[in-house]
Order: sequence, then C-alpha cells, then structure tokens
Amino acid sequence: MFTVDAKNAILKELTGVSGTAFDFNKIWMGLGSLSGGEFVELTDAVASGYLRKQVGDPSVPALQLFNAPSAGSVVNAYDIQFARSLAAWTGVEITHAALFTASTGGTQLTLDALTSSISGIGADVIVVIPAGSCTISFN
Repeated sequence: MFTVDAKNAILKELTGVSGTAFDFNKIWMGLGSLSGGEFVELTDAVASGYLRKQVGDPSVPALQLFNAPSAGSVVNAYDIQFARSLAAWTGVEITHAALFTASTGGTQLTLDALTSSISGIGADVIVVIPAGSCTISFN
C-alpha cells in the first residue's frame, strides 16, 4: 500500500504541480513490524547488522531487483538479500516491509504485510525475500 506522501507525490508528478516531488531513482527496502498501527523499522540496536537493502537504481543494473511494471504492478525478479545478522535478533518478529527514498531517513513510500512473519533469526543469518514473492501495486 502506498503511503499518503507517495500518493500525493505521484499526483503532483501526473498533474505537473511538481516534477521533483521525490528522487525515485534510488530505492531501499526496510523491514519491521506494526506497533499501535504504525510501522516500526528494525534498527541495528535491536537487530545487530540490520541495514535497509537497496532494491532499485536505474544507473546500476545489478541494483534493479524488480521486473518492469506490467498491469499496474511490479514483482521482484531477484532475491532481496539483507545484510547478515551479526548476533541473534532476540525477540524480533518481522511482519512488514516498506520502501524508502534513502538508505536511512528519507521518505517511506509503501507499507505492506509479509505473507508470513519472520522470527527466530540467529547470528550469521541472511534474511531473504525470494524472487517472485514481493509484489507492489496500486490499490
């Protein structure tokens, strides 16, 4: 689901109100869960070694992890592999993924529930969202 900020930016682009609402060139995926209805992204303090994963950059083909859009949606063509955990992520349950405009901070563009939660992540584990399992579409 696109956030209100992303929807407004897309509408500004489509209507010519603003041609530079966001820099959509480089996109990162973050993982987390909901708390009180709000997305809470993992942090390195809670999940040692956690970093957002860059999933798109038109100038670097190796960072283009999604197929070209078709019928208003895109699907990841490649595995999305996050950084290796440096220690066990005790008590962490990942239930949601979000796209952002920066590796830290930036604007959150989307928020979607995973089809199944991820937990029990030990040390030296790489969290992977398999190819073909992440679809982004307009609702």
